[in-house]
Amino acid sequence: MIQLKLTSQDNTRVNVILFLTLVIALISISFAPIFIRISENELSANSTVFNRLFIFFIVFGLAQTIRQRFYFSENIEIKSPLTPKHWLLLLLVGIMSITSLGLWAISLQYTSVANCMLLNNMTPIFTSILAWLLFKKQFDSQFILGMILALSGAIFLGLQDLQGTNSHLIGDFYALLSAVFLGIYFLIVEQLRNHFSATTILLWRCGIGSVLLVPFVLFTEEKLFPNTWETWLAVIGLGLISEGLGQRLLADCLDKFSSSFIAMFLLLEPIVSAILAWVIFAEGLTSITGVGFMIILTGIYLAQSSHSA
Repeated sequence: MIQLKLTSQDNTRVNVILFLTLVIALISISFAPIFIRISENELSANSTVFNRLFIFFIVFGLAQTIRQRFYFSENIEIKSPLTPKHWLLLLLVGIMSITSLGLWAISLQYTSVANCMLLNNMTPIFTSILAWLLFKKQFDSQFILGMILALSGAIFLGLQDLQGTNSHLIGDFYALLSAVFLGIYFLIVEQLRNHFSATTILLWRCGIGSVLLVPFVLFTEEKLFPNTWETWLAVIGLGLISEGLGQRLLADCLDKFSSSFIAMFLLLEPIVSAILAWVIFAEGLTSITGVGFMIILTGIYLAQSSHSA
């Protein structure tokens, strides 16, 4: 009896820690638009994305190399024998990630930030559909209700800024397509977490993404690296906080939570970013933001407490 009670308490404590880890990941990722706004005062969107991936790859790649060299016995990356399928998935992680980030950056050239964030947050729809088609994953009614409620909250937030011009429709299309590739990325990472650590997966993501972006940026842009210290701090923040801390913790959470729930939880990202913009840039928060915040939180609670999560 006593042992069962202790085990139950331990499980509760672990679940709380995991959920707090997911919250920290969300806040770290939500800093990305703040850093991007500062960076794009000097750099283009593509150069900003390159620096984000490249800085993470250099810093965490060096740390990983040192760790393996001096603490190899304590750092077991591969959890089971690898097959060509695993190496293909690692390659696809980089391709899907850079494709999603690239489409997201392009969409910002045509549509508003609110529209872009709203449509990009439709990722849970595509993640759930793909999980159902590819892996026959089932979702209970509570999870589906929570997902619908959270998506409704995201739509509610974007209603005040939706516009119907041709240029905005083009940007909306790119943002929606970015959400599709982001959903594929989440599913691939979820599969790879049985064989690789989160850091290894992200190193592949950033390494491949950086290599693919270099020729593109050099061909289309004038500047690859920043010149001012403000921009350097911004891209370093993107690489170490948004990418390093946020995305790594997110990959850790994919080992315990479903990719559909992770994608849906990230619907809070535009709200957290809005709060950060209010604190840092003194941007006003409307009553619509507060109502949308409550709707999304309710949806996330329903989904997180369901058996599917």
